[in-house]
Amino acid sequence: MIKETLIDEFYLLVVPLMMGKGRTIFKDLKEIQKLTLIESKRFDCGLVLLHYEVKKN
Repeated sequence: MIKETLIDEFYLLVVPLMMGKGRTIFKDLKEIQKLTLIESKRFDCGLVLLHYEVKKN
């Protein structure tokens, strides 16, 4: 769905943890999809929630 640009918004939860090799949900993208940050929220435990909207061409 990401590759076909069918998603209008992303909510990404950033966990402050380093584990070496990680997974990516964006590895199969063929072109850049520009995002606009709508909101960010920091939690006391260190997590950060990022709300992005995909910019329309």
